[in-house]
Amino acid sequence: IGKLYHRNHARREEALDEIYQILNTFSGDQEDARAHLRAGSFVLARMFRFDVLATFSHSLKIFHLLMNDYVRRHSIQKQDIIASLERG
Repeated sequence: IGKLYHRNHARREEALDEIYQILNTFSGDQEDARAHLRAGSFVLARMFRFDVLATFSHSLKIFHLLMNDYVRRHSIQKQDIIASLERG
């Protein structure tokens, strides 16, 4: 978490890469999968606000993973996806 709020953009990118790896390799129950989706959406909402292209690009990569692979792999329902995006 500390890396996400670091002033150095390279540290933020490292944190985003770590989050990507966690989400990509996650294998837990349905409730944990929804919790990870909510947490990931919250982080992405914050990262999309930065004016650094590299941070934005890493955030888009995670967003693509969440909305395409992650939700299919864990069979997350549409209402959970919408709720996580609205709260972010």
